[in-house]
Amino acid sequence: MKKRGFTLTEVLGVIVILGLIALIIFPNVSKSIKNSKEKLYKEQVALIEENARKWGVEHTAQLPDSGSYYLELNDLVLGGYVSQKELKDPRDESPMEGCVVISYDPSYNQYNYTYTEASCEDQRPVEKPTLVEKVNTSSEVATNDPDGNKRYVGANPNNYVKFNNELWRIIGVFNGQVKIIKSDFYKTGIAWDTNNSNDWSKASLQTELNTTYWDTIDSDSQNMVDQNHIWYLGGAAYSAANFERSNLYGFERGTSVYSGRPTTWQGKVGLIYPSDYGYSTSSMSNDCNLDLSNWNNYSDCYNNSWIYSSLYYQWTITSDNSRPSFVWWIAGTGYVDPSTANYTSDVLGVYPVLYLKADVKVTSGSGSNTNPFNISL
Repeated sequence: MKKRGFTLTEVLGVIVILGLIALIIFPNVSKSIKNSKEKLYKEQVALIEENARKWGVEHTAQLPDSGSYYLELNDLVLGGYVSQKELKDPRDESPMEGCVVISYDPSYNQYNYTYTEASCEDQRPVEKPTLVEKVNTSSEVATNDPDGNKRYVGANPNNYVKFNNELWRIIGVFNGQVKIIKSDFYKTGIAWDTNNSNDWSKASLQTELNTTYWDTIDSDSQNMVDQNHIWYLGGAAYSAANFERSNLYGFERGTSVYSGRPTTWQGKVGLIYPSDYGYSTSSMSNDCNLDLSNWNNYSDCYNNSWIYSSLYYQWTITSDNSRPSFVWWIAGTGYVDPSTANYTSDVLGVYPVLYLKADVKVTSGSGSNTNPFNISL
């Protein structure tokens, strides 16, 4: 009897059956392999996190009380906590290049260790620049006073800052602190001192600014202020030579005062100095180096100063050291002039000035009038 072979139809049938079996088995095998690799990966991550925890126990001084610390995997390798071989991704044998984020949980008084695949560099928060850094790197500042302080100059530089939900303007950086002045007046028609004395430490305006006015500033803004700043109270008697801005700068920081007056005062809110006005102009004219009491004749000087206002006179903190009742103001016609401390006028404005702490940061803004610097600690 002849042996019969498989017909083509039978062979094709077998192939179809084998194909169906493959369709059933292979996905399951593939899925099983993938699940196995995922399990190995999770075990690998757990190993990294556990060794990072050991690192943290030995480096607690480096860990923050708030926020996060970003631990590079290479630090674990260098410290002998894991080997380079252990930093292979079991899923595809590629190097593991992520980061362990260490964050403090105050609820449980412990640190949490979480491995992420993103690099530490990509996860670290971008450090906000300080306001001091913003001023120091601005193209609109000059170092034109005797000590080379950075000051904003020009008719309208981008030196606006949001403070107490109001617009203020930055005068400059002095001894590592930013000095700002309110963009609009606090009050008009208010005397420097109702008792007609030019002692700022006892002046009625000083008392009002540091009590009544200070209480209108919100607590977050108050916390940004150097509340124990040392203000110079050196005085100047009028003479054309004395009232050159460089000389005024020295007198303001000097010890020449009217008999019995203090040379410094410690407090929160003060006023502008005459030299702040003198050094705020961007004009390069030599006239601007001359007597500030004659600046009304030098329009190029005051018209290129952002501090100048044709609408209001401005009280300054500086007294006349030769007379007991005279202090200096910036006139609406551009010059610096003396006045009795008890003088009042609706065109005489009070523009508060204060110093911010050195670590105040800029969170947003360009410094323009419409997009001022927003700041925080």
